[in-house]
Amino acid sequence: MRDIADRLGISVVTVSKAIADKDGVGDELKKRILETADVIGFKKNISAVSMREGMTKDVGILVSERLLTTSIYMLLYQQLSKDLLNKGFFPILETIDRNKENQLGHPILVAQGKVSALIILGQMLPPYVAMLSQSGIPFLFLGCSAEGYDADSIVSDSYYGSYSLTCRLLALNHHDIAFVGNPRYSSITMDRKLGYQKALEEQGIQVQADHIIEDLSDLGEEKELILPDPMPSAFVCDSCPTASRLMQLLKKNGIQIPESASIVSFNDDYAATHNHPMLTTYNEDIPLMAQSATQSVETLFSKNPARHGRKTIAGTLALRESVAPFGTPSWAQLATFG
Repeated sequence: MRDIADRLGISVVTVSKAIADKDGVGDELKKRILETADVIGFKKNISAVSMREGMTKDVGILVSERLLTTSIYMLLYQQLSKDLLNKGFFPILETIDRNKENQLGHPILVAQGKVSALIILGQMLPPYVAMLSQSGIPFLFLGCSAEGYDADSIVSDSYYGSYSLTCRLLALNHHDIAFVGNPRYSSITMDRKLGYQKALEEQGIQVQADHIIEDLSDLGEEKELILPDPMPSAFVCDSCPTASRLMQLLKKNGIQIPESASIVSFNDDYAATHNHPMLTTYNEDIPLMAQSATQSVETLFSKNPARHGRKTIAGTLALRESVAPFGTPSWAQLATFG
């Protein structure tokens, strides 16, 4: 910092404020200081600053073992890890196995005081989240949310996504549409079920009880899929792994996809593009979700931390071969909204 100060004819204090991004230095001067720092190869000593401030820059990322079969969470972790490292944080991943989650065992990162903040990646059992909240470590949710906590949550727009997928099926003349997922398992699944329900009820179609097909128990354990009788002409699935299970079951029963049954799902993971036919999906914006989570982490480490609340990130629709018209479709057939 003395070298930078000497080159620019300013004080070391001014250089220190600029590099720490503190008030008291004009934008133009700050720019010149940072450019000079870059030229001479100056690197901020994150560890020294952390020790001086009494807080490490280590961020724990907790993910339930139950979610490791869903590649969307690993994709989120990879992007989040890159973003955190670029901002000077050090992400540490810990997988929470089923026994530890069920028996409320503390994560190693928490028990040994290894991190200064936590990111809960994906759904965890409510009692486990409650236990984590009592650790005193600030945390936020990514890819899930829970009520009653002073914590940010970054989620995809599951409600609108499910609504869009269901409207797509309605536009193709499907009126007998089932939802595959357990809305009691997570708030995200509940949002997806409500988006599906909204699209149907706008067209005067009431959701039938046997058309909510549970894929998981309330604790996240896989359940046998029970097909309605008579069979719906289309299915909105909560996830690609669930859609894959459904496709296998339908094919086992001699039901061709999409000729006899159309299927849509969430997230463009491995299962979406390696099934036959490939799945029509609503895809989360992983880069933007990870960026938003990193911004929330920065807020947690700031001098005046503030909540951003629940941030909903829009996704995109990917149309593929798993859907087909039922009869003669037309957008004009939608009674209202759409």
